[in-house]
Formats: sequence, structure tokens, C-alpha cells
Amino acid sequence: MLGHVDAWIATSQYDLAPNEARAAEEASVAIDAAIGAAEHARLRTEGASMTDAEADAIAFTVIGQRSPVGPNPT
Repeated sequence: MLGHVDAWIATSQYDLAPNEARAAEEASVAIDAAIGAAEHARLRTEGASMTDAEADAIAFTVIGQRSPVGPNPT
């Protein structure tokens, strides 16, 4: 998901607020520690190629709600 957000930010006029940038950096450090920097980079690149609909479906699955863009996988 972070890769998808990275891609969106890179193509928009949006700049992360200081608290958002800090949270993103803290998440990145924690992810690196958990799965390693190389796997984190691979997954972030994969996330950058997701469509909005794909990212929405994953997000709704993770939080346990039905996605408005597709069937509920449960």
C-alpha cells in the first residue's frame, strides 16, 4: 500500500504533512526490520503498479469491510 501511495504522491500536487512524513518513515523502518530492505523495496515497487481499484480492494479486505469496487473475498 505504501508503494501505491508513493506513486500517487509522485504524480499529484500533494506534499506529505510533517506528521504524515514522520509516520511513513517510521513505518518504513519497521517494515525493513521485519522483512528486510530488499523485500520491502520489492513490495513497494509492486504496490506502485496497483490501480486505485486494486488498492481499495486490498485496503477494504485488510480492515474487514466490503469493497465498493468489487465482491467481498470472504
